[in-house]
Amino acid sequence: MINLYGDKQDAESILAYWNDDVSLPVDKRGTYITVSGNTGAGKSTLVNLIREKARQEGIDVVCINERILHHPLTMLMFHFPGDYGLLIQLEFMIHRHLLLYRWLSLGLIVVIERSHLDDRLFMDHLLEANHVTSEEHSAYIELANILDRKIQDPDMYIYLDVKPETSMERLRKSEKEGKRPTEFPDEGSKLSFVSSWYQKYTAFYESIISQQSAGTRFQKTQLIRWDAESDPDFMAQQIVQSLKRM
Repeated sequence: MINLYGDKQDAESILAYWNDDVSLPVDKRGTYITVSGNTGAGKSTLVNLIREKARQEGIDVVCINERILHHPLTMLMFHFPGDYGLLIQLEFMIHRHLLLYRWLSLGLIVVIERSHLDDRLFMDHLLEANHVTSEEHSAYIELANILDRKIQDPDMYIYLDVKPETSMERLRKSEKEGKRPTEFPDEGSKLSFVSSWYQKYTAFYESIISQQSAGTRFQKTQLIRWDAESDPDFMAQQIVQSLKRM
């Protein structure tokens, strides 16, 4: 069980997530599961539960918390998006692709918060909010398209469809309890980001469904959509049972 979840107790595992052991066999095809959705949707909670239940079943998985992808300067993207938005998003994209490429090429089961396809949604937001130029956005998308060719489509795409109001409540609670940093400069900017991200995630998930229905892409991707009322323990159990059948 390789745990890259990001808990403080797992410091040694975090240090090992950039595994560079050249003796390991590569060029295999791993199993790629993404837990996607807006901030505050419950992705971290679900990935943590999947890890625990997979361990109980003796299933070896790589669980990746997005927090380990966060650059120390990530907060500056929310306070000064025009200055840091492009740079931070490039860092996210490259690190996510590197991690996925490494672990999937070793033939492992990877469960990660957000897929490599999700990152461009945040650049779309920055463009619409005039925090990046069209030239910067186009360059980012061109690079993303090239890097995407190295990563398989997810075998399972789980979309946690949680409305912005619920996300905001959860974020406030987590920040108050010290479970997550206060990244946004104020409630107004937080709501602006969260609302925009929700719209983009919903549209993106619907586009995946459309492409799958049309037979143009995602034919092998299992799509799962759960809302805020869904029980995380139940969801994790369902996913682990699916892993046992793969």
